[in-house]
Order: sequence, then structure tokens, then C-alpha cells
Amino acid sequence: MVQTEPDTHAEPWANPGADTRVNAQADTRVSAGPHAAASVAAQTAAPTGARTPTDGAKPSVIVIGGGLIGATITYNLARAGHAVTLIERAQAASAATSKSFAWINAGSTDNPDYVRLRAASLAAYRDLALTLGVDDLLRTGGSLLFDPDPGVLSAKQATLTGLGCACALLDQAQVRALEPHVANLGAPSRPSSQPSSQPSWQPSSQPASASAAEPAALHCPDDAAIDPVALARLLITAATQEGARCLLGCDATLRRDGDRVTGVATAFGVMRADEIVVAAGTAAADLLASVDVRLPMDNRRGLVVHTHPVAPLVERVILAPRVHFRQERDGRFIAGETFSGVREGTSADALDPLAVADDVLAALRHHLPQGLELGLAQIVSGVRPMPVDGYPAVGRARGVDGLYIASMHSGITLAPIIGQLVAGELGGGEPDPLLAPFRPTRFN
Repeated sequence: MVQTEPDTHAEPWANPGADTRVNAQADTRVSAGPHAAASVAAQTAAPTGARTPTDGAKPSVIVIGGGLIGATITYNLARAGHAVTLIERAQAASAATSKSFAWINAGSTDNPDYVRLRAASLAAYRDLALTLGVDDLLRTGGSLLFDPDPGVLSAKQATLTGLGCACALLDQAQVRALEPHVANLGAPSRPSSQPSSQPSWQPSSQPASASAAEPAALHCPDDAAIDPVALARLLITAATQEGARCLLGCDATLRRDGDRVTGVATAFGVMRADEIVVAAGTAAADLLASVDVRLPMDNRRGLVVHTHPVAPLVERVILAPRVHFRQERDGRFIAGETFSGVREGTSADALDPLAVADDVLAALRHHLPQGLELGLAQIVSGVRPMPVDGYPAVGRARGVDGLYIASMHSGITLAPIIGQLVAGELGGGEPDPLLAPFRPTRFN
């Protein structure tokens, strides 16, 4: 069971004996499920320290991080009968999750192991839609990848088909049948220099392909998009209904005793559990370093723009050479320039976010009907958590008991399957082969 004890290192204003349901900060909230009374009583009991249960009870778990990854892990643990507490230093889904383009896909990589993991998560999304009824949060219909070189599209189709992904080459007529309002299939050019008063996106004079019968786009019908913030909050709500607790607006640091992480230190005191899951996004490396666990990260700054709502025009995720975009159900377009967060030839630190946003908006307009009034509503900038080799890091740290790591880019795509697999392993299940290539022990 999760337990709380006074923290001798707590801030002077903290009341170490306080019930953890009491707001100690203005933005701190605790959600409690139907078993909250028993859970709170257990927290205030004399601590016995973290342990592996021997009486048949499932391990108690603290999950650090309230983004979509932390939310889905908490949800799956609660459904499996674990006593689980989610701790988030701000508000749920307020960091990287809220800054994502939120494209769900299997084929944006050529790594077969990674494709298999991502494809499994697409299937897990379908299961989640049946379980939680998230159809209204999903935008299905797939994605369309455009490239002015038909050879590039054919090569991509061959690669994805070889990896087991559903995809099909479409000519221009087929593209227009699916997306009649997507215009100018070729890439807009980017001049190397221009007057500052001119947009850096200009329409290309080149056609998308030499012949209308040649491939104009690659359609991946299983791809989708999601409202990740709404999904994360829905998962947390569902988890609390299963008995989980959610503590928001609360910093947590890891506590280590010898070869075991035994709990977390908070302003309320030390909270102990049998297992601690670090799903803290860009904060994961620093948290882990505090207990001498190394997780090398290459976090990337990214930017997406949101427009004001317009009439429904686009059903699918559109991946053009210089911009990717999709339309939400409320009419907003969400668009970005690069998934890596770095413009070719320019460091992220040197980018002017306002200029990048203008470029993205100009490129978006290039692919939509002429004369469309498309206003910029907001520029959303954030940092994407990314292990240094670009692949997820999911599993136990080497040489440290009671600690489980879940850190990754593409967390929106991977969230459902990661939640299932992590809950299974923490519940005593066999290590899943899907995660074998992505263990954090590869770094240490």
C-alpha cells in the first residue's frame, strides 16, 4: 500500500501530519476513488517501507508524471487492482502532451521493432475506444503523405508494406476524391533570402508529378489523430473511479535506500510504495540522476500553430513536404513544420518562433482553398522528451529495485500499449518481447 510519513526535508510551511487530501497549495488537488477512506487511513499508518508483497496483494505504485503516458499507466494499474497514486507537479496533461501535433501512426519509422510496437498501440487505441468510448476524441481516416517525387512515395510504400503496415499509393484523382479541399500537392519553395516583409513560403510552380497517373500521395488508412489532453484527463478520471488517487500541483523527488527506491518526497511528507514509475517527460533525466540512474536525453523544442476555427475541410492528417497539418472537429487547424523540432541548417536556439509560425501558416494556406480566411489563434511551443537515440526507454533501471522508467517521444502514439505493458510487468507478468529493444538498461 502507498504510505505517507513526515519528510524531514520538507519545506518549513508543510504540515507533515496533514491528510494528503487537504490543499496545501492553491493549485493542488487530489482526486480519490471509492476506496479513498481506506487508502488515506493506510497512508497515515506507521510506515513499513517499500516491499514486494508476499501475501498475494498487488504491488502499490506511485506514478510521477500526469501526461498521457502517466495517465494511461495509472489507468491500467487501477483497472488491474493496484493501489496507485499519480503525482503531477502542475496540472494534468499540461506539459508536452498539450503541445503535441498528436498524430497516431505506425509507419513514421523504418525500424521494424519500433513499427511493431507502434502498430500494437494502434490496435490498443481501438480497444480503448471500445472500453472508454473515446470515438469523439479520435480523428480516423488515416494520413496522406505527399512528395513531388513519385519514386520517394513508391519506396516508402514498399518499406511500409514490408513491415506489415497498411498503405496504398494514390494518384491525383484518388487524392481529390478523399480530400477535395487539399490543394497544390507540390511543396512550396523556400527562397534562400528575401525581403523581411515577404512570407518565406511561396507556391511552387512545379506540379506534384509529371503525370496524373503517377503516385501523388501515400495513404495510411490506420493512422489517426487524437485530442491528447482530453484523453489524458478522461483516463485519470476513469482511474480514480477504479480507486486511484491523483495529486496535482505537487513536486516529487525520488528517495533511495541502498539498492532500492522506496518512495518520493513531497511537501506533504515522504510517500512510500512498492514501485515508483517515472513517466515525467522532460523532467525524467534529472529525477533519475538524483538516485544515480542515468537516462541520456536529447529533448527537442517544437512548435505548432493553431488557427481560428473554419468550416470543415480536411478529414485526414496531411503530411506535405514543408508542413504537416490536420483539422480538429471544432474547425481549428493544427500545423507544424518538422517533427524533430529543428529546422534544417538552423539550431533550435536561433529560431524566431514568430517567424516560424508565419512560415507554417503560409505553408498551410498554400495547401488549402484560395481565399480562405485563416487566422492565427495561438503559437504553442514546448519541449519534447526524447531519449538520445530517439527510441523509447521503458523498463527497470539496472541495479535499482522498485524503480520503473517510461520515457519516450511519440508518447501520443504509444500511450495505450505502454500503459498495458507496464501494468502487466508491474503486476508480475513476464517481460513483453515488444519492449525488449527499448529497455533503459541499454544506456547503463
